[in-house]
Amino acid sequence: MKIPIERSRNDMPCLWESGGKYPVAAKVRIIAAPDGSRKKAIFVRKRGDLACQNHALIPIAVGDITVSMFRANIDVSGEVSYVRSIDFQDFATTQIAYMFTGTLIDDKLEGTWYPDLPPFLQPAVEAAFNKLQDYHCREVYYAIKPVYANDPQGA
Repeated sequence: MKIPIERSRNDMPCLWESGGKYPVAAKVRIIAAPDGSRKKAIFVRKRGDLACQNHALIPIAVGDITVSMFRANIDVSGEVSYVRSIDFQDFATTQIAYMFTGTLIDDKLEGTWYPDLPPFLQPAVEAAFNKLQDYHCREVYYAIKPVYANDPQGA
């Protein structure tokens, strides 16, 4: 599957950690390193319309992981994909490795991953689920926020 990417000022290919929950639907994307660890964002949005929008700009490379989750009423689906290639027309080609289908009952997710999800991906998937539950999400959930020189408390 081809997904559009952004380019940084230094022309690095990037994807946004984004999304959140609306009243009856939700959509989120989390970016992780090939080993499932958190990646460092190069920019975090702090102003403007942040609710369920783009929150952290993260450089990507071949092999990185994207976790996407979607919700419509109580039905939840998700996928974990690996970035297979990045082209110069600003698209990344991803390959789905794991898929999830389930339901959300009393804020508990019940469902099945196909095939079984490896343990090293669990923190990224949990972050995606937590972001999926955050009404009008305005926060970064998984990326490491950059520390700016004029902001001693971080991003």
